[in-house]
Amino acid sequence: MKILSWNILANEFIQERYYTMIPSQLLFNRQKRQERIIETLKQTEADLMLLQEVMQSEYNLLHSEFNKTYHLIRGKYIQWQKNKRNYSGNVILLRKNMFSPAKNSIDLGFGLAIQCHFLNNNEIPLLILNVHLDDLTQKNRLQQIKELEPLLLSQYHAKIILGGDFNEHYTPAARLYKTLSTNYHLTTYNREPTYYIEKKMCIDHILLKGFAKKKIDSKVINDFGDDVVQQFTNYGSDHLPVMLTSK
Repeated sequence: MKILSWNILANEFIQERYYTMIPSQLLFNRQKRQERIIETLKQTEADLMLLQEVMQSEYNLLHSEFNKTYHLIRGKYIQWQKNKRNYSGNVILLRKNMFSPAKNSIDLGFGLAIQCHFLNNNEIPLLILNVHLDDLTQKNRLQQIKELEPLLLSQYHAKIILGGDFNEHYTPAARLYKTLSTNYHLTTYNREPTYYIEKKMCIDHILLKGFAKKKIDSKVINDFGDDVVQQFTNYGSDHLPVMLTSK
């Protein structure tokens, strides 16, 4: 099984002052970015995709390209500020020949949670969470994780996949990831940077629970090292996709 998590960068958040290193003709070419995003998703051949910052135009394109082979589940738009409306949210894609259609879809306010099962084993409920945590403070991020506690500690879900943009750099001592490990028994695999715009940060992750007997390989898709312009040109986003392969 291949799992991908990727913040594809909502067009509504693009401002030139945030991306001074990216040429304008790249930064504001939405159609080209969409083409590169779709091409990258197809090349990964992931069975489960957890996407963040998906706007209506991008969702329409995802639906057109992947509806025949994937179940698409869309969450509500995430509201980042109380008095400002936003127009992007999280989307989950499940390969139809591997997963059942989603059950009990739950909007989290900062993401989306669904329940499904593997088609070859409908006795094991699978919980999938796709989150985009607060970008301002660790306190807010920890509170959001606390809100997931009833789901993460449920005895009903034998297997849990938690992915998304955690907006906090990974270190072994980072409180957010220690909390996820110690309190909720989730394993973090990625150690590579996924974001290079302000500084190199490892903030995009896929965490697992209940897959201990499997061999897990983690990889960030990046063929261009520290070259931010080439990354943006080739992948169409300021984040890099992170993938897990479970064997």
